[in-house]
Amino acid sequence: MEAKEFVTFTAKLQVAHGVITKANEAVLDALLLVASMDDPAFSAIFGMTPEAMQVIKSSSRRDFRPAASSGVPLFSLRINDPDVISALRHGEPSEKVEQAILNTFTKIGVPRGA
Repeated sequence: MEAKEFVTFTAKLQVAHGVITKANEAVLDALLLVASMDDPAFSAIFGMTPEAMQVIKSSSRRDFRPAASSGVPLFSLRINDPDVISALRHGEPSEKVEQAILNTFTKIGVPRGA
């Protein structure tokens, strides 16, 4: 990698790091809030077991600070699901994309009526 390419890559990496850190902090805020609600549906929505959600509930934001600021996402994206990618790739209307995203919840077993 030449010096100019390295400088460009480094600048992009710094921007990505900042954006990912902010996203991690937002996800952690949401996770800690819903963990405090003691509803089993929320653990499933986040793709976690109820036991893992209880561990999160007993944790504090500072426990996650180093991981949140690492520049590596602490979350995975539902838009990575093959059905969602297919809907996006084929230019489906936003309602179909939304339905594909919502269908990912049935794959993780969100409790009905929870």
